[in-house]
Amino acid sequence: MRIGINGLGPIGRALMRLAWSCRDVEVAAVNDVAPAATLVHLLRHDSVAGFWDVPLASSEREIRVGDRVLPCWSRSAPGQIPWSEQGVEVV
Repeated sequence: MRIGINGLGPIGRALMRLAWSCRDVEVAAVNDVAPAATLVHLLRHDSVAGFWDVPLASSEREIRVGDRVLPCWSRSAPGQIPWSEQGVEVV
């Protein structure tokens, strides 16, 4: 199943980590008001889950998790995001 995460707060980050370790779930896109570089920092140094040693990087509109490149939007209304174009089944 391909999912989209709307918000990479503590719950969104926990979901990202869980999905990374699950063969049946793939994160396909992310939406959050913070810049992608900040999101990568928060994923790497989560105050609850601790350090995440998965390779992470960012560009202006993408987050790279391992070998996956995820589009990253910063929109206040999740309905404005073309989730289906990314193959997202569940947000």
